[in-house]
Amino acid sequence: IVPTPTFFFYFQFYSLLEHSKLANFTLGFKQVTIFAPINTAFQKMGDIKEDTNDLVLYHMSSIPRKTNELGTSYTSLSSELSGNPPLWIAHVRGQYHDDIYVNNARVLLQSVQYNGHQYGTNSGKDHMNLVLHKIDEVLVPTISHKLASNRIYNPTAWEFLEKYESLMQVQDTHRVRNFRQKIEENNKQDIFNTEGGHTFFIPVDEGFGNGRAALVDAKTIDGHVIPKQVLFTTPTKKDIPYQTLANDQNNIRVIIFFTQEQRGSTVINYVKSHTLFGDGKHTPGVVLAEIVKPNIPVKNGVIHLIHKPLMVVDSTVRELLQEHMDYICSIGNTARGENFKEPEYLDYADNPDYARNNQNPVPTLARGKYLYFNVVQAGDNKTLTVEGGGVNATVIQPDLAATNGVIHIIDRVFGVPYTTVYDKLATDAVVRDSFMLGNLQGFNEQLKDTTKKFTYFVPSNRAWADAKVALPSAIRKLFMREYAYHATATLENHLVISDAAFTMERIKQLTNETNAFGIRRNIELPTARGSLKLYVEDRGDSNNLGQPVVDLYNCICILLDFIIHWKGEKIPVFRPNVECTNGIIHIIDAPFLKEGDIQVSSASVLYIAPQILMIMIAKFLLLE
Repeated sequence: IVPTPTFFFYFQFYSLLEHSKLANFTLGFKQVTIFAPINTAFQKMGDIKEDTNDLVLYHMSSIPRKTNELGTSYTSLSSELSGNPPLWIAHVRGQYHDDIYVNNARVLLQSVQYNGHQYGTNSGKDHMNLVLHKIDEVLVPTISHKLASNRIYNPTAWEFLEKYESLMQVQDTHRVRNFRQKIEENNKQDIFNTEGGHTFFIPVDEGFGNGRAALVDAKTIDGHVIPKQVLFTTPTKKDIPYQTLANDQNNIRVIIFFTQEQRGSTVINYVKSHTLFGDGKHTPGVVLAEIVKPNIPVKNGVIHLIHKPLMVVDSTVRELLQEHMDYICSIGNTARGENFKEPEYLDYADNPDYARNNQNPVPTLARGKYLYFNVVQAGDNKTLTVEGGGVNATVIQPDLAATNGVIHIIDRVFGVPYTTVYDKLATDAVVRDSFMLGNLQGFNEQLKDTTKKFTYFVPSNRAWADAKVALPSAIRKLFMREYAYHATATLENHLVISDAAFTMERIKQLTNETNAFGIRRNIELPTARGSLKLYVEDRGDSNNLGQPVVDLYNCICILLDFIIHWKGEKIPVFRPNVECTNGIIHIIDAPFLKEGDIQVSSASVLYIAPQILMIMIAKFLLLE
């Protein structure tokens, strides 16, 4: 090879190539494609343990291929190493250009391909016989140690397991005897010998403690193989599902995802199995395993060594949190772009099936604290969100399965508010109608003020729907822009502005006193339009069962703790104590409206009831 201006980028490889007699012989008499690692690739690799002659030949193929001739999907080229082990080619589509990978190394497309001429030709014609590609990673073959008898150069996945201890790729690292034994016990050798290109996950012996081997059966082994796709870690898209051999539509169905975390300057790769349908032995849910030795090429695909078996659920919630704390913190920081704040306590629902509910309150271990699950769909994408203590979090890793429950990793800490009252209303679909009503005349704008403390009793969408049944004409007109002034007056009766926001517990505490007749006294709260007289009853105070309320929308009965007594009405608090940075929201199941407060004249003109009108006149005179 004649050095080119780009020669200095792969000087180290060129030096190895110069000293390889077999490589030079190949260059003289064969058409060749060379994948030349750049110098930094060797620096990243560290000491070269492999025979340098074998290493160079593994970077060469006797089939000359330019980048546009490397195929458009997963293909392979036979290398010049003894046994002709394949070099796996992958195309990855990008936003601006596509990338090509050979095994786990990216082909540097900006490099100039080098064309040469076959030695000894006397035809007088030019013959292209060499294509040179720069790559960003050294390709390491899976071969036996050079001193081993009966060396192996191109093992299948099963031969890799059988001859594991003699292979250069895994010298002085992990062992895989337990998984190999389980394969033999279940007569599954054939799937590791199958021709073609597949992806195999092999758990190492360190992951078989505490009797875990007994939980690995034939279906579990099937769940460690992705058929007909060769997936190296770098080119493979993350968090995309791949079908495994455990894909019985009527029984067990398991998919696999690749994911990763960043620890300083190091990228840690993981694989997740998700058992979508299980049985008595195979628990539905996600099992997360770290890839401790990735990207081991074999004759029929690629092998990744993982730190424990997939599909096996044998850890408690506490044990999983301890095992995966680095991963949990890492993906949380990545999702939010900032560090987690340390929570004062951990709220979680004690029933994993609640995650399937939609906007129904789920009791947590903290009394009076609830979670609210919701599935948001945009096109084909579905996102699970959960709200607690006024914080709406996105579930960024659902369904980590444990023996005593399930873990959903979220991107925010419950009970640490981060939005104003305005922002919370703007993003909560349950109060969409109230927010729309407040936008008619700019009522909502004041809710952005962080120098004030608001207590806002916000009617839910269901509350307005029920009110529309009782007062169809009046409520319909209330939402029309020409009656915006009256809509604002109605909402102002729901908004308390004071030095401190009022939780349900605080209001209840203030209304515990009774008069001489044993009737509980109302508390009078200053609203944006007069005052609000009410008292709060805690139905969950004695038996923690709450008040049963029928949800006709979802055809279920839900339990609520707090009931507001207002002008003889009993109004359930659907979602109490939604904390914001400038106040608290209480979502209620009926507006503070009586039949006479909003009336429609015979001429279909909406007007405010006299008592409300007097308040408006008095306020106007004070302004004068």
